[in-house]
Amino acid sequence: MNSARKDGRSFGKARTFTEETEAIPTAIPSSTRYKNKWAVEVFKEWQYYRATKGETSSEVDDNVQTVDTLFQEMNGESMAYWLGKFVQEVVRRDGQKYPPRSLYGIVAGLKRYLDEKSGSLALNPLDKSDRGFLRFQKLLESMELVWLIS
Repeated sequence: MNSARKDGRSFGKARTFTEETEAIPTAIPSSTRYKNKWAVEVFKEWQYYRATKGETSSEVDDNVQTVDTLFQEMNGESMAYWLGKFVQEVVRRDGQKYPPRSLYGIVAGLKRYLDEKSGSLALNPLDKSDRGFLRFQKLLESMELVWLIS
C-alpha cells in the first residue's frame, strides 16, 4: 500500500533484505541464466574427466589447488592454471573443438557464475589488466588460431 506524504508524493512499502535478495535473480534474463548453468556444467564435466584421467595438480606451482576444487573456491593461480588447461582440452559431446566464440562464451558464463557467488570479490579471468590471468588469456587467444588452421 502506498503512503501519501504531505507534499503529495507516495512511496511503496519498505522492502526487506530478503525480498531484495529474492528479486535479484529475476533481473538476469533466462537465456543468461541458462548459459551460465551450461558453462558451469561443461567445466564440472571437464574437471571430473581431468580428475579421473589426467593430471590433477600443477607441475609448476605449489599454490595451485587440485583440479577437483570447486570453481568458486579456486584461488587466482589455480583458476588461471586450470582455465588454461580447460580451454585447450574441452571439446563438444561429438568430439569436435568448440569454436573460439563458444570458448569465450563458456569463460564469460563462468565469470558471471563467480559474480553471483562472490559479488564484487569475484576474480575476473577476462580482465586484461589482471597480470595473473595473462597466460590464460594468451592460451584462450591461441585457441582462435588453432581453430582457424584446423
